[in-house]
Parts: sequence; structure tokens; C-alpha cells
Amino acid sequence: MIFVSGRTQADAEGYAAAAEAMATAAAARDGYLGIVSSRDAAGVGITVSWWRNHADAHAWQDDPDHSLIREQGRAVWYDRYQVIVATVEHAYDWQRSLSPFKADGGPAFEVREDDLSGEETRALLALHLAGMRADSPPDNVHALDLTGLTMPEVSVWTAWSGHRVAAVGALKMMPDGTAEVKSMRTHPDFLRRGAARAILDTIIAVAKARGVRRLSLETGSLPSFDPAVALYRSRGFEEGPAFSHYTEGGFSRFLHLDLR
Repeated sequence: MIFVSGRTQADAEGYAAAAEAMATAAAARDGYLGIVSSRDAAGVGITVSWWRNHADAHAWQDDPDHSLIREQGRAVWYDRYQVIVATVEHAYDWQRSLSPFKADGGPAFEVREDDLSGEETRALLALHLAGMRADSPPDNVHALDLTGLTMPEVSVWTAWSGHRVAAVGALKMMPDGTAEVKSMRTHPDFLRRGAARAILDTIIAVAKARGVRRLSLETGSLPSFDPAVALYRSRGFEEGPAFSHYTEGGFSRFLHLDLR
């Protein structure tokens, strides 16, 4: 489902809140496969959502809450829009290499975009999920599994030292022009050697190239999360309020980096 729109100048905050709410609601529906969105300086935007089939796409279009937001959009936020429903027959992507990367005088790591098919990558992600479950209350485990990491709006990178995966991290694009850092994990054999910095700097560089206005992340408040928080702060992230579908609570803390 392709949504092409022209924005008015009215109620930017209300529009951003509605866009985030719709993205969250869409993700909760049966048949949802992912979403990506972009808008240029002239206010022309394109949002593409992927669905299992046409029936699921049309069911989302007819959702009562979606209909209410659509009417609000006609009244306030949009000058015009067009909806195109199509079938995807083939897709591929390409990205210019951002490697090799040498972090702060440390060892060089080759950063590659990863399709999650390799055993080393899968093993490190399994270690990441196990670590999140061990260090977080059950209702505060927000790490993405392999299914979540293969969504169209998520890009994954791994840092390599020779034939070994040293670290992994992901960028999740949001429909409101922001993005989230996900699945940051360093292999225990490569701790404090710059692999995580290589991944994080790659994510920041790609986010800037894509026009992301703010990068955010959710992490824990236990001491075991302090090294990661120190890395984020070294790159300019600052603690702030909850974002996207997250809520304020006693365990999670949220960090943000403005890119504009």
C-alpha cells in the first residue's frame, strides 16, 4: 500500500503523534509486514506499508481508528494524497560499503550490511536475546527476534574481524522521520576493542544519509547496561522521554540524538 501525500503547515506536532500512533496500530494488525516513510522539504511524502495480501491491506484501510485519522488528515494535515495498492513481485537492495572502519586508533573492523543468513550472526543475535532476557524483567524485553529484524524498515549491520562477527546492530526507520537503534551487541571476545563503536557510527552515518531527524533507543537501568550507555553518550545521545510504543517505567531509560 503506497500513500503519497502533500502536507499543509498546520499542526505538525499533532500530525507526528498521529503518524506514530498509526504505525503502532498497523504493526499490531494481522498480516502486517512492515512500513517505511519519507518526506521532503516541500512537504511531499511517501509511506509504503507491506501486507501479506490485498485483503489484509484493505482491512487496515477500513480500520475505524485509521478512518478517523484519515478524516482528520483531510481536515487539517493534507493538501492532497493518493493511495496505490500493488503487488510486489521482486525486490532487492544495495548500499555503498561503509568499511573498513578503524575506531579511535583501535583494530580495523569491516562493517557490512547483513542479511541474517550467517550462522555467526544468528548466534550473536541469540546471545543478545538471551542477555536481554537475563538482565531485564519479562515485560521489559524489547529486543527484536529474527522475524522482527527482517522487516523492510529494519537494516542490520555486523562488524567483522577477519572471518568472525565482532558486533551487530540495527536501524529501524519510523514513519515520522525518526529512527531507532536496535539489537546492539558485541561478542564477548571483542569487548572494549571498538567493534560496537564501528556499528554505532555506521548507524548514525546511514541515518543522516537517509534524512532521519532524530535517533532514539531504549535500554535498561541496571549497572550491566552502563557500558552501552557510556558509548551512546560519547556519540552525543542524551537521556529523554519515552518514544514510539514505549512507556515510562522504573526499568527502561531512553536516549536520543538530534541529527538536524
